[in-house]
Amino acid sequence: MEKVFCFGELLLRITLPPDGNWVDAKQSSLFLGGAELNVAQALNKWKQPVRYMTALPENHIVAAEAFDYLHHSGVDVSTIIHFGSMLGTYYLKLGNDLKKSGVVYDREASSFSLLKKGMLDWDELLKDCSWFHFSAITPALNRELAAVCEEGLQAAVQRNMKISVDLNYRAKLWNYGAAPYSIMDSLMNYCDLVMGNIWSVEKLTAIKSPVESSNGISETILKGSAVASMNELRQKYPTVKEIFYTFRLTNEYFAVTQNEMGVVSSPSFPVLHVADGAGSGDCFMAGIIYGKLQHWTTERTLNFAVAAAIGKLNEMGDATSQTMEQINERVTKMIEQ
Repeated sequence: MEKVFCFGELLLRITLPPDGNWVDAKQSSLFLGGAELNVAQALNKWKQPVRYMTALPENHIVAAEAFDYLHHSGVDVSTIIHFGSMLGTYYLKLGNDLKKSGVVYDREASSFSLLKKGMLDWDELLKDCSWFHFSAITPALNRELAAVCEEGLQAAVQRNMKISVDLNYRAKLWNYGAAPYSIMDSLMNYCDLVMGNIWSVEKLTAIKSPVESSNGISETILKGSAVASMNELRQKYPTVKEIFYTFRLTNEYFAVTQNEMGVVSSPSFPVLHVADGAGSGDCFMAGIIYGKLQHWTTERTLNFAVAAAIGKLNEMGDATSQTMEQINERVTKMIEQ
C-alpha cells in the first residue's frame, strides 16, 4: 500500500475544566495533539501506512512516552529526530474552540520550532512515501520553518508525490511580522489538494470570502460562496486540482468539493453533541486522504470524511479512535435520514 508522510509538530495538550476550577480540583487532562499528528493517527487507525515526522526534545519523559506510544500503535516514527529540550505545548479550556481565544500556546522554543533549512535528509524522510501532507500551522510558527516546509515540498515534487495542505488558520501563531498570504503564496504552488473553508482561505491566500460569516446565511448561499472562492483559488494556484471546504455550523456539518469533474456537496449532517471540538478538521482531512488512496468516488470520499469529522466531535482528545465500521455506519444513517 502507498504510504503517507505527515510533517508537523507534536504537541502536548493540557486541558482545563470549563469552570476554571482546576487549581482547587487539582485536575487537568493531558492529550497528544498537533494537526498533522492527528491526521497520521487517524490514517493509522484505518490501516493506512503512514510515516510521521517531527522533532522531539532529548531526555524528555513525556516526549519519550509519546514516541513509544506512536511506535507501538503502528505509526512509522523512524525518521523523527531528537534534539533540543522543549516539547511544544498548548492549553485549552474544555468547551472552547482552537480558533477562538481560549487557547494558549507555548511552543516558541520547542525542538520542532528550531528546525532550519538544511537540517533534514529529505531523501531518507520521504523514502517509500507517495503522499506529503502538511498544514498552514507549521509555516505560521516562524520564517525558518516556512523555509523548511518549502524545502520538503520541493523534494516531494521531485519524487512526484501527491501534496495536500490543510489551510487551518491560527491567528495567535502568525506573529513574526509576515502577512500569512505572503508566506503561503509560494507554498501553495506545490500543492495538489487543498482543504479549508472560505474564511481560512481568505486569511491565508487573500482570496476574499463572499460572506463575512455563516450567521443567518442559508446553506445554498454558503455552498455558492464556497464555489466562488474555489474558482478563484484554482485560478491563482494552477497546481491545485482538488479543493475541499467544510462548514461546521452550530447544529450541522457539511462540505463542498471541486475538482476537474465539477462540484460535489455532501448532505447537511446534524451535529447533535460536541464533547471536544479539537481535531475534527484533521479527522476530515484524514478521511479525504484515505478515500483518495482507496480510489473511492468523490461523493463517497466526501461523505466518509464528514462522518468521520462529526464522530470526532463526540470524542475527547485531539485524535480519533473511530473504526472504519463506525464511520461507515454513520454515513449510512445520515444518508437515510
